[in-house]
Formats: sequence, structure tokens, C-alpha cells
Amino acid sequence: MNSKTQKLAALKRQCFSCKKCSIAQGDSRVTSPHVFGCGNVNASIVVVGQNPGYSETIIKKPFVGDAGKNFDGFLQTILSIERKYIYITNTIKCYTPGNRPPTDQEIAACKDFLKQEIEIVQPQVVITLGNYALQYFTKHSGITKCHGEMEHSEEFNIDVFPMYHPSPLNMNKPLTRQAAEEDFRKLKALLKGPVDKVSDITEDSGIGLEDLI
Repeated sequence: MNSKTQKLAALKRQCFSCKKCSIAQGDSRVTSPHVFGCGNVNASIVVVGQNPGYSETIIKKPFVGDAGKNFDGFLQTILSIERKYIYITNTIKCYTPGNRPPTDQEIAACKDFLKQEIEIVQPQVVITLGNYALQYFTKHSGITKCHGEMEHSEEFNIDVFPMYHPSPLNMNKPLTRQAAEEDFRKLKALLKGPVDKVSDITEDSGIGLEDLI
């Protein structure tokens, strides 16, 4: 078994037993609110969203709802890659009651999990979706000002590419959807430069973690 897979599997077990915040302690309408990241452990691209939705708590995978379908569409039509070639996770690992934004305490409780995911996978670029993931990596706020511009995260020593969250609420707005499409085209052009490792990802290196609980 790939050593990265072993490390992520161990981290996933820690995550699923975590009780650091009120959500994990039972403040949720779902019995098991935890959703860990999954995908290609050798990915050059890691995608980080805000928090899992209700659908994700059932399937135990991030981005399987409408937002995920929107994101998959952009991946395939613009970047010409499939989800299995990237790694996807969230800033916090639990479904928030009513799908509300996470609190600072909840983000802090999950911070170490996300940091270790990044350290294990070792991507060349992180795509952040929405404000919360953006703030986690860059300390900036206001996705409207930062989207589509590559910047460097000093804390993680990694390049970060902020994008709008692909939620139906955002993607049903013509101007926001157009901006998201343009950002994907910008990213495609940037990936032809120093961070281009997408072509090195093969189907054999795609390893899911859904059974490694």
C-alpha cells in the first residue's frame, strides 16, 4: 500500500474519532457529520472547499452534491481532467447545522487535519473555493478581489489559486459563472508553466480512501 495512502488512512481514522468541536460532539442533525478528503494521493492539485454538505455526510465524500457536479463540469470541459486525478477536501470536516458557515472555533479545531493532508499529498497548487478556504491559506478575505490570481501561502509554502465556490447560488449568477469559467482558463494556462504536473498523473496513481476507515 502507498505510504501516502497509509498516512491519510490513519489521519482519516483520527478525524472520524475527533470530538474537538460542538458539531463532532453531537450538535448536528446527522449521526456521523465527519467527511474526510479523498482522491488521488499523488495529485498535483488539491481542491479545498468550506465544509461538507448534508449529501456528503451520507456518501462520505466531499463535493458530491450540486456544487460538486458544477466543479466536475469545469474540470472536464476546461482543464480536461477528471476528478479522480485530483485530491478534494474541506477546511472543516463536519457538516455544520443548517449548512451554516463554520465558526472560528470549528475552523481552528480542524486546522491540523487539513494541514496534514496538504503535507502528505504534497501538491504543487491548492485551489481554494470560496472565502473560508481562501482565508485559511492566505489570511485574505473577499473572494471577489482575489479570485483568479495565483499567490503564495507562506505558512504552507505552496501556491494557492482562489476561485468562487461552485455552489448553485453562485453558478446561477451569469457574471459569477463567467468569472469562474475565466478563472479555470487562467489556471489551465498557469499549469503549463512551472507547476504543470497534471500530465504525470495516471489512472494507476488514483487511490480512493472511502474504504480505509
